[in-house]
Amino acid sequence: MNPLLWLYASITITIINAVLTLACLELGQFSGGKLRRLEDVNEKLAERLDAWFPPKDEWRFTSRLVVLIAFMLLTYCFSEWEQAMAASGYHAFTRFALPSLFILIGYALVELTGQFISIVASARFLCVFIPFYRFLSWILFPLIWPITIIAQRLREQQATRNATASGPTAEDEILSLIENSWDGDNPISGIEEDERRMILGAFALDQTFVHEIMTPRVDVDGVEVNDTIADVRRTIVESGHSRIPLYDNSIDHILGVIYAKDLLDEKKLAKVTSLRDLAHPAVFIPETKNIGDLMEEFRQSTNQFAIVLDEYGGTAGIVTFEDILEEIVGDIHDEYDDKDMSDVEQQEDGSYIVDGRLPIWDVNDLLGTNISEEEDFDTLGGYISTFLGKIPEQGAHIETDQIIADILEANPRRIVRLSIRNCNQDSSTEKD
Repeated sequence: MNPLLWLYASITITIINAVLTLACLELGQFSGGKLRRLEDVNEKLAERLDAWFPPKDEWRFTSRLVVLIAFMLLTYCFSEWEQAMAASGYHAFTRFALPSLFILIGYALVELTGQFISIVASARFLCVFIPFYRFLSWILFPLIWPITIIAQRLREQQATRNATASGPTAEDEILSLIENSWDGDNPISGIEEDERRMILGAFALDQTFVHEIMTPRVDVDGVEVNDTIADVRRTIVESGHSRIPLYDNSIDHILGVIYAKDLLDEKKLAKVTSLRDLAHPAVFIPETKNIGDLMEEFRQSTNQFAIVLDEYGGTAGIVTFEDILEEIVGDIHDEYDDKDMSDVEQQEDGSYIVDGRLPIWDVNDLLGTNISEEEDFDTLGGYISTFLGKIPEQGAHIETDQIIADILEANPRRIVRLSIRNCNQDSSTEKD
């Protein structure tokens, strides 16, 4: 046969194979997160795609089978093309190079299109492909159905073995999948960055302790038992909190928790003779408790507020359900939140103005430093105070082996605001 005819056949099969491969990749990567983002852009298209989306096992086996068949056809065309060129006297290098070139072109089409196709274009492409795909599923049903049944049985047996045998747990496998789902800043699976962060945050709950997320003692807003109702209202308004602790003489002697909603009940307030009458029982927990257990306790009770105690029985701080939730979904801000702690102001010289309460792990992420997170301090202010052996004064300039800091605001008890930069950045600037 004329080599030109096999050339046209190879081009056609290469394009078909690339389209089928791209469609299968898009099907596998179109996660729930992408569908939710598509709803914000084109709700009708999202509803249409959601209604048409095939079952997971069905598309997995059908797509692999279809791509395999297309690849076999492509291999056959290349084989016949090579024989036709050999019969026509083409050089061996030419007979090898041309089919290889087509394979590279097909691979490039899939990779480049997959990288740059938008979410809307991807959805439209799938809406065109899915009816054709369902038609192929119907034709290939005699092959797909037994494979699906066998795969389900094997998964059930594997789950049973994993439940009774030691080795990697389901949690380990999920974490491995999540950690390998991104290559640097680029996703290589259907898991979105927000989904990935929340899943990792949820799994990290059992390795995170209350003292790492609590509001420290010095930042706790409370009222003294001898204060008036007006004092309580003023403290709640100024702090922006819906629950505040009630203490006797010292924050170390907490009597209970006052809810802001109780101040709206005039009938109840008329019967109050002491703030003790307004206080709800306080929940006390050790600062070494992991927040996974605490979250379960919050979930089983109506309480969402706990007093954190240190090893000597003194008040170390407070923790709320919102603090735990922020470990999973990230910072949650409302109109009452103190934004100073979370705000990071980058300066033109590459330094950052931050709050002294900024956690050490956030400092490491921000500056690319390697400050130990296993020491007796959790915050940037604690790190600097530990390094100096004292609380620095306002205007002080500090250089450690990791950072260079200038104290912008401080009081006798703690560092409030400071400017920081990586000490290596300073060295690089001098060399330049």
